Amino acid sequence: MKKVIYVLIILFAFQIGYTQTADQYFESGNAKVDKGQNQEAIEDYNKAIELDSKQSDFYHNRAYVYGILGKNQEAINDCNVVIEINPKEYSAYTMRAISKTALGKYQEAINDCNKVIEFGTKKHKVYFSRGYCKSMLEMYQSAIPDFDKAIDINSNDSNSYLERGYCKEKLGNRQEALIDYRKALDLNPNNKAAIDNINRITR
Repeated sequence: MKKVIYVLIILFAFQIGYTQTADQYFESGNAKVDKGQNQEAIEDYNKAIELDSKQSDFYHNRAYVYGILGKNQEAINDCNVVIEINPKEYSAYTMRAISKTALGKYQEAINDCNKVIEFGTKKHKVYFSRGYCKSMLEMYQSAIPDFDKAIDINSNDSNSYLERGYCKEKLGNRQEALIDYRKALDLNPNNKAAIDNINRITR
């Protein structure tokens, strides 16, 4: 009987010694994201959060993966938690803006982009996202300076020229729009929207 108890104690100690911590689940999730194993990464992040619900990084990275999986409301929910824990985590506002854009919540996305810009970011995607949302709300004149800024930061992004050209076209500046569409196509010869827009203006 004593031998059985001794063996059980050893097995119990072995299990305790190999119980993963929240940080280990978090790092495991990160490794799985790098391998493209996104659903498995979510499961690891879930376990990390179950063990420690106060770490903003856990929610932050899960939000990022939810975004990849197209689960935008889940991503927004996690970004909300990140911002509650750390109101100055600008990347959470950025991710939340992208997910809100995907859900058609354009004005809310603009508000998040404004917040990120207040933090002094020089991220091309923030200005692009704000410009895109303004364009979707038919705020074409206001959108153009955002695309200008996005292009200043990253002059090799085909879509910034494409969207700026669209705004110019909607404002009646067809020749300027054509210049942007051609630039978009030059940067990305597979940009079908640029091809379609050029054909529409020149035919």
